[in-house]
Amino acid sequence: MNRAGGILLLAGALLGAPAFAQDDDPFGDVPDVAEVRAYLDQDVYEPGTTARVAVELRIDSRVHVNSAKPISDFQYPSSLVWDEVPEGVTLSEIEWPPVVLLAFEFTEGEKIDVWEGTVRAYLTATIADSVERGETLRVKGTFKAQGCTDAVCYAPQSDAVKVTLRIAEEDEEPEHVNEAKFAAAVEGGGHGDEPPAAEPSHEPAPATATLGEDGPSLGEECDNVTTAQELDKPLPLLYLMAFGIGLLMTLTPCVLPLVPITIGYFSRQNQGGGRPVGLAALYVLGLALVYSALGTAAALTGGLFGSALQEPAVIIGIVIILIGLSLSMFGLWDMQLPSSLTGKMGGARAGYLGATMMGGAMGLIAAPCVGPGVVSFLIYIGKLGADPTVSKGIAALIGGSLFFVLALGLGTPFFLVGLGVASFNPGQWMESVKKIFGFLIIGVALYFLRPLVPEWVFPIGVAILGLALGVWLLQPAASAGSPRLRTPFRALGGLSIVGALVLGALTLAPHEEEHHAFSPYSGAALAQARLDGKLVIVDFWATWCAACIELEKVTFSDEHVQDRLADYVLLAADLTDGEDPVVKELYKSYEIKGLPTVVFIDGKGEEHRGVRLTAFESPEDFIVRIDCFEAGLDSTPVARQR
Repeated sequence: MNRAGGILLLAGALLGAPAFAQDDDPFGDVPDVAEVRAYLDQDVYEPGTTARVAVELRIDSRVHVNSAKPISDFQYPSSLVWDEVPEGVTLSEIEWPPVVLLAFEFTEGEKIDVWEGTVRAYLTATIADSVERGETLRVKGTFKAQGCTDAVCYAPQSDAVKVTLRIAEEDEEPEHVNEAKFAAAVEGGGHGDEPPAAEPSHEPAPATATLGEDGPSLGEECDNVTTAQELDKPLPLLYLMAFGIGLLMTLTPCVLPLVPITIGYFSRQNQGGGRPVGLAALYVLGLALVYSALGTAAALTGGLFGSALQEPAVIIGIVIILIGLSLSMFGLWDMQLPSSLTGKMGGARAGYLGATMMGGAMGLIAAPCVGPGVVSFLIYIGKLGADPTVSKGIAALIGGSLFFVLALGLGTPFFLVGLGVASFNPGQWMESVKKIFGFLIIGVALYFLRPLVPEWVFPIGVAILGLALGVWLLQPAASAGSPRLRTPFRALGGLSIVGALVLGALTLAPHEEEHHAFSPYSGAALAQARLDGKLVIVDFWATWCAACIELEKVTFSDEHVQDRLADYVLLAADLTDGEDPVVKELYKSYEIKGLPTVVFIDGKGEEHRGVRLTAFESPEDFIVRIDCFEAGLDSTPVARQR
């Protein structure tokens, strides 16, 4: 290789900047070169014994790193330096993993020794006889390496390495752990299912395990447990799944209330004449275009929009839209395009554009309903967008088209609603029905607003709304002079008033203070649970997350669920402040795509991703999820200390 080029490469690294400029960087952001973790072969050690340590390097798939003793003088050597070694511990020399010899663009055909994928270095830690039982010895070090692609070398990066040696108590028997980590020195690039680290360097999420991979058959019940696993299926099947998930989304809290809005909109369009099939089709098209844009954005950024669409600012925007729609139902304004635009386009074309825009607005309102199925597609599309082997154009096309098909499934019931409304003859009675929908839409707005206001605001608001609806229904004007409507409207009004009074009374009545079994999340609490061999559930929530509140009030407070979780360590992580660096780190380390997210961690500190929960779930279904989690444990009695 040209020595001047090698020196220039090394100089660029030492100066802390990429050696190969700038706009031609194929990856944009600088990747995290490697995730470093240390693993031990036992859970505890006797004084006078030797611990085996495996230091695992999970190297980013986009880069390679140089070996510890590179063969070329221009290579930046990887290193592991022990900064703190407690008295009573003696460390051996590090046995570095085997290298691979590869040639790159910048080496001009010359092969250099590098590491790729997941590799492990090994050493031993000898514990002195004088160490006291029950003591905890912490070894700290720093791993430093430079990541390079075929054409780009980044500035060297450092990662903390921590090893915690726990000395056994008098009657405590050591147990072997992490056996797979010591079976071989090198693994190919996949991360796979990983046992727990001796001590994470920055409170990272536990390694993951696939549900039932090493355990017994979990049966059909566990096969049906809803998960947010990454999709690995043929593309045509993904499109079919997307359409089916869209259909199911109609039953979610964000989407179901849109049905009366749709009925109200098409009832007004029906009064003005028009072609119901075309209007309904364009309504669905508008909804699908919004979802396509969101899917494309997820692919282009390599990120996800689920949690962003649940941010307070977005929720407030949706509430404003809903209030505006309700006022339109009351006749305070007409839901139509400006007259200047309709005059230029003609009535029919303006109606079509209005239907498309209305469908798009409904798509925005429905977007925060990021259920488990949608999260699966978000993970798939986000990963596709971040894959350097897939062009951004292809990723955007797949992401946008998948969400377009999903939106078609979501829009199919609305298409049928639009056609159904067209079969009714318009009249004064329709105005009364629209006003009823106006009240219901305000109720939907209160539902969306619930995470941002005190707990009592939602039931009291609903009670006041029900009282107002009941009083209006009892008025002669409500039945529009129709004898047929007068009796059912009065009956409905009476029920609404009674229901409102009961709800208000129940809300204002004194309540016993609820007992919250979940403790605040911390890395120390998680580490202690791992040391104690306890099963852990971590609930990631936010004050603006309606489904999170439902889980807390309905599922986690259920006495049968509480009985099942009596021996668990229950931790709750508040992710309300998305700008908090700690919150950002939790989102990243646990790969959280939306809220709620509930993770299950076994007694070895290993998360079982197959039972991760990403939506509201009833107490009965949550108990099934617990059963599936425990069925997949290697040794449930050890993990659950009764």
